[in-house]
Amino acid sequence: MVVTLRSGCFSFDSPVIFHFNNHHQRILRLQEFIIENVLSNHIIKEIMGKLQDQVDASVFVEHLLPSQGRKKYQQLREDCRRYILRLKNEEIDCFMSYGGLGEIWHAIRKRVSEEQQYEILHAMNKLLHECNVKLNAPEAETYKRATEILANDTRMKPSDALRLAEAATLGKERFVTIDQELIDNKIIHSKLNLKVVYPH
Repeated sequence: MVVTLRSGCFSFDSPVIFHFNNHHQRILRLQEFIIENVLSNHIIKEIMGKLQDQVDASVFVEHLLPSQGRKKYQQLREDCRRYILRLKNEEIDCFMSYGGLGEIWHAIRKRVSEEQQYEILHAMNKLLHECNVKLNAPEAETYKRATEILANDTRMKPSDALRLAEAATLGKERFVTIDQELIDNKIIHSKLNLKVVYPH
């Protein structure tokens, strides 16, 4: 077959057509690569720019439960409120351990009168939905990592070690907490590929 252009005649076997086809094939391969890989967390984070946070139950507790009165707690509550607003606006992907639900329930029983507990539980459930919280559970590797953490830091609570190990083994970027001891713990930063940060 011959194609006639102003410059003359050439066939589809010409170098020009070969170059066009080769370029087109590269575009198709790139398109296939994007389709195959766009569902991976790494590429989604690159495209969307979202952080992947494992959030400590304490952040939700301090936001919703009655303030303990002192000025530093009022500021803490405000910082949690601002962070939670970012979750509601879907600026950050939020994950929490199933064990965190138990910690929330324990805090409600400790800090809220029995008459108000049902109302607070309902409000907490609504809050977790509004923040698009995704719940996760420990894997076999989680318990191994938690044991390693406790071996390096005998003062850490086993429940904290488990939450941190869960975040690390599930590939989360940050563990968000109001626990200053965890934030300042140098052992965590050296042993885990995980940032432990204050809500911001």
